[in-house]
Amino acid sequence: MKRSEKFRKFSEISSGLENSAGAELAAARSQLDAQKNQLQELKSYLGEYQRQLQAKLGISDSALVINGYQQFISSLNGAITLQTEIVRKSETATEDLRENWIEKRLEVNKFDQAAENIRSEEIAHDKKVEQSESDDRVLNSFRRAKLLSDLEAAS
Repeated sequence: MKRSEKFRKFSEISSGLENSAGAELAAARSQLDAQKNQLQELKSYLGEYQRQLQAKLGISDSALVINGYQQFISSLNGAITLQTEIVRKSETATEDLRENWIEKRLEVNKFDQAAENIRSEEIAHDKKVEQSESDDRVLNSFRRAKLLSDLEAAS
């Protein structure tokens, strides 16, 4: 097996690893989007319940109702804080996966370029060998013709 073929095999293996890293990145991005959507929903709920609390404050004097809203809003704030942290960690993990995918892509490019360079060298070498063999055939043919010519002249 020629060196260029070996490098092509390395490139194929590396390309498979790149594809795996890309799939992992795509899954992480999808998960990150879902987590961001969940955070946005929590913030929407919070805004809605805050508006409802403001409306209840104008209508109701019931401390129990107001306290219930305040506790629920406090719980939503806690959930938002937690979800914000989950999104932050997911963003970091997704960025790490993106950097890993870029590394894999660069590795594939290096193997492809090395294989191409070696292949070009092999082609140049093969042409040089072929030219040398052709020159030898022409030279041998010329020598035979000269020898025959000399033998005919001598007889």
